[in-house]
Amino acid sequence: MRAAAAALLMLSLLSTPLDAQQECVPDESIGKCFTDTMKAARAEEQEDASEEVGEAIEDRLARQATGLGSSATGLESAVEDFLPLLRLALVASGVEANAQAGDFEYKLPVGGVRLPLDLKLRAAFNELQVFEPLKLAIQEEEREELVAGFTEQLTDGDDVTLGLHANSVTEQLGRRFRRELFQKLFSTLFEKHTATAEAEARDKLNEMIDKLGEAAASAVKEGKPAIVSVPPESISTNLHFDQILDADWRRKLLEQVPLAALEAEASRAALVARAQEAGLFKLADLGHNQPQFHGSLSYRDRREAAGPDETIGMLTYEWSGTNLNSLRKACGGDIKAITLRCYSDYVNEAEIAEGLEDDDRFTLSAEYRDRKRFLFALPEPTEPFDLPSGESLILKLTYGRSVGAGPFGAGNARIDINGTYENIDDDPSRQDRGVATLTYSDRMLKALGVSVSISYANHAKFLPETEDELSAHFGISLRAHGGEEED
Repeated sequence: MRAAAAALLMLSLLSTPLDAQQECVPDESIGKCFTDTMKAARAEEQEDASEEVGEAIEDRLARQATGLGSSATGLESAVEDFLPLLRLALVASGVEANAQAGDFEYKLPVGGVRLPLDLKLRAAFNELQVFEPLKLAIQEEEREELVAGFTEQLTDGDDVTLGLHANSVTEQLGRRFRRELFQKLFSTLFEKHTATAEAEARDKLNEMIDKLGEAAASAVKEGKPAIVSVPPESISTNLHFDQILDADWRRKLLEQVPLAALEAEASRAALVARAQEAGLFKLADLGHNQPQFHGSLSYRDRREAAGPDETIGMLTYEWSGTNLNSLRKACGGDIKAITLRCYSDYVNEAEIAEGLEDDDRFTLSAEYRDRKRFLFALPEPTEPFDLPSGESLILKLTYGRSVGAGPFGAGNARIDINGTYENIDDDPSRQDRGVATLTYSDRMLKALGVSVSISYANHAKFLPETEDELSAHFGISLRAHGGEEED
């Protein structure tokens, strides 16, 4: 499905006509007009197609579905999930705005200093709504009316988040689009594509010249007015248009010669097929799998019933085995040494192609929040809503690894490790709470999924619901999943 979608996307990008058609002039030769038209069309086509396809791959990389769901266990694997990608590493310099969402980003200039980080300031006007704990504190019979009134009082700017975000952007770290590599690969692909198309176009041009020569020779033999001002046997691509005396023939060639040249750059379906065969769109998948550090420090400023002010710090690290670093290692150790042949051989190798879909993945994240005290007056005789200040720390670790066919021989056997530590001041169910789960998943005859999980909790009350409790801190569970395996 992913390959088919990529083909359709590329086909739609390459289906636009060239902006302008070069015209032949009477005092130039047929061959020169053909060559100049073909070169101009080729340069324009290569630049436009490279830019548009490159942007499509870049956008695909930025929008790639990532993010490890908190409930992902067993057959719901880390391979399908991964940590959230914050789409900052690919935003162009300057301010980026999403008016509908009320988001604004500004890429910080660093002058001549080369930093291994992409820094951005981000301002977000959050959706205006009443703070949820405040809603729940209101008597149920008064809740709807009071919440509606509090919501009406909220104005733009009553819930704003300001943040500084940093993403790693080195050769080995970060998901920035390697445009220079793409342009090199696409250029080689385009050269191979056009070589065949241009040879076919020249064959058509030679057919025109042969037909003109036959007509000129026939006119001389039959005593009719000369079609050209040169002997028929000397007619070639060096013939100038103004040497064609017959007005119909001159007009016909002035129209058809540039059209024949343009046909050399018009075989878009063949270019799509070549790109798919070369695995060009997999460049986005390799970039998506790059190891990456991301850090952010944000301040959420809320007023009135929107809730308390809050400071939020986040750090994440993400990694997957099949990425640009592994490509570079396979093709000579340097990004500049990667050729189209080496790239295609690598991404189309069965083990690598499978790895792009189902490879080892590791994520580690830490989130710290410092919430200020929130005091909000409610209509008398209800006491004011008073939420004390509080802190929270959440650590998450996820690792997923495919282990091949497994003992049942049906494929897709894998191991997943999920660990979470939470310490949230005002939530007793999440204070000093540590939970880790090791899950083995397999399929029997591609029809029945089986997963075995062993869970650990640092306090017995936090142990997940399991089939058997091995001790106060350990539990084991077995689950069966019916239905056919998804492709």
